[in-house]
Amino acid sequence: MKIYLTGFMGAGKSTLAKKLAAKLNLPYIDLDNEIERFCGKSIARIFADDGEKAFRKIESRQLVHASKKNDAFVMACGGGILESEQNLFTLQEYGVLVFVDTSIDIIKKRLTEDNEERPLLKNMNNKDRRSFIYGLYENRIARYNKADIKFCPELESTRQLISKINSYL
Repeated sequence: MKIYLTGFMGAGKSTLAKKLAAKLNLPYIDLDNEIERFCGKSIARIFADDGEKAFRKIESRQLVHASKKNDAFVMACGGGILESEQNLFTLQEYGVLVFVDTSIDIIKKRLTEDNEERPLLKNMNNKDRRSFIYGLYENRIARYNKADIKFCPELESTRQLISKINSYL
């Protein structure tokens, strides 16, 4: 079983994927970590050196590589994984795609207080950051809603997500 978690940055995909993997006794993969390992540099450095377009190509290749190489896992994907329609096809072809549907208010709060280096938010003041976050979220939400399963962490438990996944399979 391959389970992919997608959703906006700050939605809690990595935290949820780790918990889900532990409960299902499956390996956990963080796609961003795989990309960093492959490239030998951080996501922020890839964005700075090569740009977002180059990063998205690497992201797509690493997604396919990890999906073909591993039989079963829970993977946390980056927030922009669905910028490519091909990635959506790949995710749904290889496994079940879960949209971690965290409210935009929680996301904005997390990303405003976030000290983690996020390339798309670099060098923005809080007002610009909030505006950018909302605009990008609105741009991506239709793609996130194409996921096989929608999971709202504020309203549902990990146990409920497992039930949804089992029902889907």
